[in-house]
Amino acid sequence: AGPAGLSFAVAAAERGRIAVTLFDRADHIGGQFNMARRIPGKEEFDETLRYYRRQLELHDVEVRLGTAVDVATLLDGKYDD
Repeated sequence: AGPAGLSFAVAAAERGRIAVTLFDRADHIGGQFNMARRIPGKEEFDETLRYYRRQLELHDVEVRLGTAVDVATLLDGKYDD
């Protein structure tokens, strides 16, 4: 999940009425931030990712890394839309 997905997951979880599950096909969060943080002088992206990891934890967002999502996955999980 990139910055938009991370931000949405945290915002949805902050509302507190629903359980939030964040799926990512990659084995780590961050999306393109992971490329950007390798550029010299852009180490602040490490802090941004640390912030999101902590926010996901604080708001009990279930994170499923290494998981490609398809319709069957969502139907089996009985997720709301």
